[in-house]
Amino acid sequence: MHGASGSIDNYYTRQHRGKTLLCRKPTSKDGWKAKGGQIENREKLKAANAYANRVLQNPELLATYEGLLKKYENVQNIAVRDAWRSPEILDLAFEHNNTAKRLTVTVIAIDDTKVVSVEVLLMDCIDQVLLHGQAVRHPYNHNKWIFEADNVAALPEHGTIEVIACDLPGNKATATMLTGN
Repeated sequence: MHGASGSIDNYYTRQHRGKTLLCRKPTSKDGWKAKGGQIENREKLKAANAYANRVLQNPELLATYEGLLKKYENVQNIAVRDAWRSPEILDLAFEHNNTAKRLTVTVIAIDDTKVVSVEVLLMDCIDQVLLHGQAVRHPYNHNKWIFEADNVAALPEHGTIEVIACDLPGNKATATMLTGN
């Protein structure tokens, strides 16, 4: 049987330490059906591959991802990885100056490629939006975003500040912080 390759019926050949082995194919009672989160992961990977194909067709996105290439990587892999992973919000802080009636929200958001937008919402205790807007990227620290609003007389006692970070494929991360005591 030396040098044999291929499979016959329920058996296949395998090379191991220079010898040819005849092995039985593994069996499954349920016919190898996907279980648990495997179906969700397959759908997520299909969507990630579809996004990577759109990146390869779009010259602007292609240029963005080509700028991120490292040794032994290609644009397809980086785009799939970016579509698979959502951004992370590492830190959320706010400062309210009563005398100047100014609210400043500072957010640190990271992604494996690039966070493209950060939206800030100020809500009261019944989740009614009192103030919302886009944060601006810090000029030196590109992971830091700053949202400033004037004419904010007082923060709601039991309100929340909600921050939504979005990356290139459209994945979103959300963080909330209470404004009251």
